Amino acid sequence: MFDEAWTVFLYRDSVRELIHFFKYHHKTGLRFLFSRLLSEFLEYYRVSLEGYDAVVAVPLHPSRKRERGYNQAGLLAELVAEHLGLPVLKKELRRVRPTRSQTELSRKERWTNISGAFRIKHSQTFKSKKVLLVDDLLTTGATASEAAWVLKNAGAQRVTVLALAVAPGDNKPRTKDRAT
Repeated sequence: MFDEAWTVFLYRDSVRELIHFFKYHHKTGLRFLFSRLLSEFLEYYRVSLEGYDAVVAVPLHPSRKRERGYNQAGLLAELVAEHLGLPVLKKELRRVRPTRSQTELSRKERWTNISGAFRIKHSQTFKSKKVLLVDDLLTTGATASEAAWVLKNAGAQRVTVLALAVAPGDNKPRTKDRAT
């Protein structure tokens, strides 16, 4: 349901290892390197985000955030928003249902697992807005599509995904048609 997606890397080798350290081993200082690379990517490829209204991170469920201690996508979103001069909306998109880790699931199971996991706190916030949705990894596109679908149902005009990496191979992101 997102309109477009931009990723900097293929999720392989050293990139996979760095993202893994960032996400699971409290190497939160990597956010500065990653956000710089995201910003340089946007500038180098002249990705136009003119007219965008806000940056939103893909949220973790509160129990997962307590476990991990931080939301890696949130850390990235804050720095990307600062670079772009846009507000970051930290609490408007919420994960309301705990889900199994997507890493354990097949393509089909990922879509089912994430369905209904997000809610908007104040739908008026997104009415006619262009939103940049930030995450660390785009695999099948299930999580980003579900989040984008919820944002669009709240009135978002456009949702663009920005992620550090995309999984190579047969995991190319696809959007799933959903009735609104």
